[in-house]
Amino acid sequence: VIDAGHGGDDPGKIGINGALEKDVNLCIAEKLKKYLEADGIRVVLTRETGDGLYDETASNKKVQDMKRRIEKIEETDPLLTVSIHQNSYPEEYVHGAQVIYYTGSNEGERLAQLIQAPLRKGLDAEVCKITIHTRDIFDIEDYLKEKEKESQPREDYDNFHDGAGIGINSENFM
Repeated sequence: VIDAGHGGDDPGKIGINGALEKDVNLCIAEKLKKYLEADGIRVVLTRETGDGLYDETASNKKVQDMKRRIEKIEETDPLLTVSIHQNSYPEEYVHGAQVIYYTGSNEGERLAQLIQAPLRKGLDAEVCKITIHTRDIFDIEDYLKEKEKESQPREDYDNFHDGAGIGINSENFM
């Protein structure tokens, strides 16, 4: 399962160029799906549009969205769930691709290391510092933060999407 973080009324981080995190996440998720399916891997996306996974009349859209993501993941019963986000921190020294896994999971830690290495190769190695943390999801950190500072044109963001998709393409793990 690939979970493109945010969606609908929740745009996530908004870049200085106006790019919405929910759109960047979905673009990366779609490209990753294409790469994995080309390798014969069955992939399910938690969302396939810019919409959130909630009813417009829901009293707490965020809670309903999260519950529906969890339901989709549990129904699919995947070998792996990847949740894509663009994190941002006020400290400029905190940057790079970030892979998060369950505390105490040897398999999760090993997979996080396998994902981290090609991310560094597929993206800018100077920006993608190895930062492996422990939590309950895999998370790709904000690469756009560095590029936004440089006011790069739109094609740079497209290159990022390609790099992230290629970086976590399954052939890099086999």
